Amino acid sequence: WYQSASRYYDGDYCEILAFDRVLSEHEKRVVENYLSEKWLGRTLHSDTLAASPIPAASALRVETGATLDLAGVSATVASLSGNGTITNSSATAATLTVTGAADFTGRIGGAVTVATAGSSSITARLSDGVTLAPASGSSLAAGTHLLTPPTDGLAYWCDAGMRETVLVESGVGVTSWVSRAASSSPSLVLRTGAPVYEASALGGRPALRFGTGSALMAKTPSPVRTVFIVAALSSAQSAVNGLWGVSGLDVGFRFVSGTSNVEGDDGHVRPTIPGSRVCLDGVSDGGSAIAFGTGQTHVFSARLEGSDTYFESLGLGTPSARGTAIGQYISSNKSFVGLVGEVIAYDRALTDGEMEQVEAYLAQKWQVAEWTEGNAPAESESAFGAGVALDVADGAAVNLGSSSVTVATLRNDGTGGSISGDLSITDEFVVDAAGLSSISPLAVSGSVAIGPSATATVLGIESLEKGTRQVALTAAGGISGDFASVSGLAGSWRAGKSDHAWYLDASPFVLIVR
Repeated sequence: WYQSASRYYDGDYCEILAFDRVLSEHEKRVVENYLSEKWLGRTLHSDTLAASPIPAASALRVETGATLDLAGVSATVASLSGNGTITNSSATAATLTVTGAADFTGRIGGAVTVATAGSSSITARLSDGVTLAPASGSSLAAGTHLLTPPTDGLAYWCDAGMRETVLVESGVGVTSWVSRAASSSPSLVLRTGAPVYEASALGGRPALRFGTGSALMAKTPSPVRTVFIVAALSSAQSAVNGLWGVSGLDVGFRFVSGTSNVEGDDGHVRPTIPGSRVCLDGVSDGGSAIAFGTGQTHVFSARLEGSDTYFESLGLGTPSARGTAIGQYISSNKSFVGLVGEVIAYDRALTDGEMEQVEAYLAQKWQVAEWTEGNAPAESESAFGAGVALDVADGAAVNLGSSSVTVATLRNDGTGGSISGDLSITDEFVVDAAGLSSISPLAVSGSVAIGPSATATVLGIESLEKGTRQVALTAAGGISGDFASVSGLAGSWRAGKSDHAWYLDASPFVLIVR
């Protein structure tokens, strides 16, 4: 009875279970089986595992900004790519098996096992609960997660934080700003007056200072579709001053005379064609002009839709006869007066997720991190967060790059394999020898550091040949520390360690009496 006397259930309740979360299909089937078997004496579901909605032949791509929630359901795909997020909101662990190539750079979290069988690169940021499981002789690159923007389709990428890319001529100023990406235009070069390099002008960070006649233009014309600019105004602009646009044409973004507001050349800040996106610090307010303000460092971003006639002079879709420029892009206007820290331009339309990735990178670097000339923030981090496991099976090879990686758990199925790089183990090393008469060592090319609380577990030791020494782990760079305890030993088996190996030993000994 929940509303009136005429609306109630006339019957008996045997058992009620309520959860404050959404259960996965697997969990629902388990509960339904439990109740049915208890109260009805029969099983409802012969298989409690839910079928994956993703076909096994799928080429799975998780785009930047997108999230794939496995929700407790395991899946098999032919390939994996993208820079989005893979997670598992369920308490039931799920496995994502990739039978072909993988090249995933996003983030993975929750009770998720990523099993790879081909030649793969998983440089995503991994968080607590994740297991990487290369198998079947696969080759896996992992270890370093890049924080930098995508480089596909770069027109130019100029960064004042890289002093060697800013070319200064004595008595003139900055004459060339070299792109930091080899795949893009070589540089921005002098168009009119030269800006000035200052080592600590942008909140203690390096920047180029633009005056009313300053402008740098792309040395190689390209059909720019997406642009990002880190800038700060020194003061309200005394004239119609250009921020960025097409060199020699009245097409681009400028500041309104007497204000610190940025707009498009025809009086509106953003194109009206669907698909275009113009933001300040990642926010698009829908107004006719964006209030830039003075003295604050901002990230200005714009994606120009190819069908918008307002920007057709950019030569969208085909190489433009003119380059784009920052500052005084047309002689009838002046340059904005202020500072520029970084400019990133693409000759393709980035997705919303990709734009958010670049905006986040620039915001963290220029608005949050405190740094000085020559000490720019790191642009990569370890791919392995706390609580991540590495399960190497079937002789798989793992390349950790130049980074030193820490894992909570390291597992091996006794068939060996290799790890290139340095490794630390904080929780457990597991060797599964079940069904094997001998095991092959997991070979690490660098060093292995065993944490003070780390333990070792040996499974199926009874199948190993008695009276032998079985090496489970080797490290060319040496093994430091030792396991606090070893479980699973039986009979005469004991565990031992040398400078470069950890082993199981049941060798016979000879007692000599004199």
